[in-house]
Amino acid sequence: MPVHGFSPVTIVNTLLIFVLDKLFGLYKNPAPWGMIFDASLLLSVAALVYLPVSVLFVYLFIALALLRPLSWREWIIGLMGLAAPFFFLFVYLFLNDSLEVFM
Repeated sequence: MPVHGFSPVTIVNTLLIFVLDKLFGLYKNPAPWGMIFDASLLLSVAALVYLPVSVLFVYLFIALALLRPLSWREWIIGLMGLAAPFFFLFVYLFLNDSLEVFM
């Protein structure tokens, strides 16, 4: 196995660095909606690349609970960011008649 090469784990680790950057920028931010959506979107793309990353969805909401006061809008924005890449993937697969192959 080559040591220097691309694998799903290296791509996911790079995306997770960007997710952490977005999450740490949430503290005392007056308008965090874009950062929450970006972090959840990047985390969802990372889960598409490497499925075990989907465990970190829970950590996204723990970070929201710790860094921000409770606001239902921010949680809904996080859920929309998590669902968007999966929705677009399923639409693409449905339009190309390959959804049953993916399932």
